[in-house]
Amino acid sequence: MAGPVVAAACIVDEYTYIDGVMDSKKVTKEEDREKIFEELTSNHNVKWSVVRVEHTEIDEVNILKASLIGMRRATAELLNKIGGQNSSYIALVDGPYIPDDMPIEAKPVIKVNVCDPRDDMLMWPTF
Repeated sequence: MAGPVVAAACIVDEYTYIDGVMDSKKVTKEEDREKIFEELTSNHNVKWSVVRVEHTEIDEVNILKASLIGMRRATAELLNKIGGQNSSYIALVDGPYIPDDMPIEAKPVIKVNVCDPRDDMLMWPTF
């Protein structure tokens, strides 16, 4: 495996609109990705967390399980940042798989990813 698995979680309040947030595969221009990233990470109405699952752990569990571990960890870290669990939150997961031990309710929502933090991993340490 070359490099880590990177998983992100964010909370966006219902009144915040960020232009360009859509399926990551449709955001093809690097400058558009960078603009979305900047808007997400600088907006005080967006709370976010990104975690890495390193190659040593990936080698132990496999890539799919590492992705699920990353999802759970990013969500748990985000909930910790905002003061703990809140049953009113629902995780919308960009993909068909959800960790069994997610700290909040989660639903798969295919094609709703905001950006792909793996692409920027070499440029920024954590998101």
